[in-house]
Amino acid sequence: MSTAPVPESKQADPALPNKAKHIIDLTIENFRGLRKVELRGLGAVNLIVGRNNTGKTSLLEAILAAADPSVIRSFPAPFRQLPFPNSMSPDEWLLSDGASCGVVEAKASGRFPGAILWKGAFPREGLGFNSGPAVSFSVGTVSIHELQLSGHKLRVRTVPVRPPSHEEIVKPFADAVRSPQSERDMEAILTSVDPRIRSVRLDHDGRQPFISVDVGLSERVPFSHAGQGVYRIVSMLSELLGQRPDICLIDELENGVHHTVLPQLWKGIAEISSRLGVQVFVTTHSRECLEAATRVFVDEDPANTRDFALIQLMRVRGEVVGRVLNEQRVAEALDNDIELR
Repeated sequence: MSTAPVPESKQADPALPNKAKHIIDLTIENFRGLRKVELRGLGAVNLIVGRNNTGKTSLLEAILAAADPSVIRSFPAPFRQLPFPNSMSPDEWLLSDGASCGVVEAKASGRFPGAILWKGAFPREGLGFNSGPAVSFSVGTVSIHELQLSGHKLRVRTVPVRPPSHEEIVKPFADAVRSPQSERDMEAILTSVDPRIRSVRLDHDGRQPFISVDVGLSERVPFSHAGQGVYRIVSMLSELLGQRPDICLIDELENGVHHTVLPQLWKGIAEISSRLGVQVFVTTHSRECLEAATRVFVDEDPANTRDFALIQLMRVRGEVVGRVLNEQRVAEALDNDIELR
């Protein structure tokens, strides 16, 4: 497989490893609508932008498949919730049209997790990898072969477009704060995003449990009253703190929140990534979301302590191509009215 140079600003310094950079490079071949996409120099926090039908959701699925191929069995969930025809098998869209073999491969710190997708008999030789897949299974007519050169599988959590209801968050929240350390992490991250918040806990009104926060008033209030930004961050933290994943995939971060809340959300994501060591991938259609990310990760971080990358997907001569932009090129892209819709 060919390689592209790593952007200078993103080259890893072995003396300063980033515990949240679980995937540095990603290679995708013939996966869904992505014929050949190579992304080099990914960040701890990554924002994926591009017009409709440029493969943003497919990229999230490819990352999910590379980290843990077994989740391919669950497709089209978790990101595609449209009704699926009973007469069709989910494998019909796993490989690009007309392709018999596809690869999703991730690289970081000497690890190469990934998956090989093959329609028909699988050849054991001649694929160009250093060792054979460790585990194999089938989805319809497509054989899935795990590529675990180091035996390491990355743990991933997904945050779909639809925000969960208050009732749906209660159990994940209870799981997340069961550990005293996780409870301290939850409060530290929330306080860094909104200094009003002093503590957060599971409460009960005599009928059902709910999450309440101390914002300096005479009584605690339901956390949903603390604002959209806090609501979304608590819902994400409830998933992440209880599971402690390596990677978090968030589809359309801006969905259901006012644009004025987006800087607060991005600050929460920056804290989650830094404090918990979680690599984050986010998609957006919103220019306000991109501008808020640029404000938090570029304008308010002149020393470049927050590791951020922008992944731009676009169609060139009918095929999807991708590139990773460093901080300087993000500003240039904004000036040139980067395509988002």
